[in-house]
Amino acid sequence: MSDFFGLKVPFLRHLGVKAEMAEGGRSRTSHEHVGGAMTIDMSLSFIRPAKGRVVAEGKLLRGGNSLHLCEGEAFDESGELVAKSLGTFKLRREIRSEAE
Repeated sequence: MSDFFGLKVPFLRHLGVKAEMAEGGRSRTSHEHVGGAMTIDMSLSFIRPAKGRVVAEGKLLRGGNSLHLCEGEAFDESGELVAKSLGTFKLRREIRSEAE
């Protein structure tokens, strides 16, 4: 499949995500990414319904060698806070064999 179930999603293409199957109310995706981040913990609070365009902003609160604490907020078109998230993520380093 060249797109993502009928949608063009450049970010998923950038991550290397491949749409494999979509039928009978089910779908399957995969990607072979050797780096990236794993979610250790995450909370998300929906505060109020959004009106119009939604803008999300992210912030690194603390970064270490492998663990990063991040915060995200989403605002609607009037500037009202509609959602807030806090998460801890572990960076996954690329592992290369000694033969390379």
